[in-house]
Amino acid sequence: MDKNNPLFYENKKPEKGDILAVQRKNAIYIHYGIYVGDNQVVHFSGPVGDDVNNPKNVQIRKTSLEDFLRGDPLKIQVIDETRRKFTPEQVVQRALDNVGKSEVVTGKYNFVMNNCEHFATWCVYGRGDSHQIHKFGQMGADISVKAVDLTTSAINFFKEKKFGKRVKEETKNEKLIANQPIKEIKMNEVSEVASFCPKCGNKAQEGDLFCRKCGGSLK
Repeated sequence: MDKNNPLFYENKKPEKGDILAVQRKNAIYIHYGIYVGDNQVVHFSGPVGDDVNNPKNVQIRKTSLEDFLRGDPLKIQVIDETRRKFTPEQVVQRALDNVGKSEVVTGKYNFVMNNCEHFATWCVYGRGDSHQIHKFGQMGADISVKAVDLTTSAINFFKEKKFGKRVKEETKNEKLIANQPIKEIKMNEVSEVASFCPKCGNKAQEGDLFCRKCGGSLK
């Protein structure tokens, strides 16, 4: 049986030792209990219905099936016979033996670690388990994976945008450099800055009009 998707009977009357479930119309959780006969259900609940807003008031209680359902449709979970540890009669007795107790299975009520489904499955299998917590956990994991994917995508997006901006700026700078006018050097400017005699090659001094070696004109 899939631990995240338990099976439920359709249109079946409850029998002693059955795991009852009811999906609340205005809540995301499914409430669980053990049917003990005579329209009575034993379940982890608060003083009114299955109210668990104040964990200090939550304990194992025996209530009518009507109070358990509170107008919502009944579901009966299919028991995995390969894991069953107790007969229906033993399941009923285990449930009744704990009525009035606030600490069962692994201690006080806890929505995640020790809830109404943990108690119901403990009565049948000897070990508390919660399909809906597994499911919520998987949903949380999926959300985390999607969040990581979105974060990675965002980082890559901004990296690409930053890289694209840098390339664009470099290209713009290259174009600016390429468009700079090339300064032409005139021949008279070359002669003005020339420092060697055109005849003998002697090095001239600044301001000389004639070569100091051969007397040739430096103009």
